Amino acid sequence: MRTVSRIVASVLVAAWLVSETLASVAMAQNKMVTFYLCLLVAPPSQAEPAADPAQLQIDHLTHLQGVMKSGKGVIAGPVGGGDRLRGILVLRVASMDDAKAITAGDPAVKAGQLAVEIHPWMVEDGIMKPVFNPADLSTYYFGFLNKGPKWSAEDTPERARIQELHMAHLNESAKAGKLVIAGPLGDNGDIRGILVYKTATPDEAKAIAAADPAVKAGRLSVVMHTWFVSKGALP
Repeated sequence: MRTVSRIVASVLVAAWLVSETLASVAMAQNKMVTFYLCLLVAPPSQAEPAADPAQLQIDHLTHLQGVMKSGKGVIAGPVGGGDRLRGILVLRVASMDDAKAITAGDPAVKAGQLAVEIHPWMVEDGIMKPVFNPADLSTYYFGFLNKGPKWSAEDTPERARIQELHMAHLNESAKAGKLVIAGPLGDNGDIRGILVYKTATPDEAKAIAAADPAVKAGRLSVVMHTWFVSKGALP
């Protein structure tokens, strides 16, 4: 299937976790694109409650709809669970400054009800579709692939062995139809990559991620969130 081929190609670029050079080769082969992953989070300090929360939510959704219609928005949706992470917006723009300008215009951000963290994110083009319908959502599971307690940048045979097993696990998850997107972040921070799963339950997604040899070895860790996106936006 074409969809599976796309997913597997996207998974392969996660080899960036071993080598930036290898990532460059993978991107050239698999037509990877740098998107901007915008994390809509609770502000660091409690803002004054909105005078009209319902209207602010309408204005927030209207802003997102405009971003999607402009062709700069790729996918957007709320995150469940009441945690610090409230929503995710992915942009396809020329620069970080462009991404910052778009998110700064969000009425919820301007009102201090949301803050934004932005990361360059490398994913194969065409997997995410600019469908935006907040009234008709599908459930996915969005995982942050972070540095684990035994993370090391040192290039060793053991690291290479674990990375090979890690890549095999991602490929198997994609072929099974469970892993929809895998791609590294481009800012070389504590978050190494993003995984998006389509499974029946959050526990199933967590179990798949926990079975990753790199996670079991402590090189990586995964934090999972429930993500709601418009039907048709993802495979």
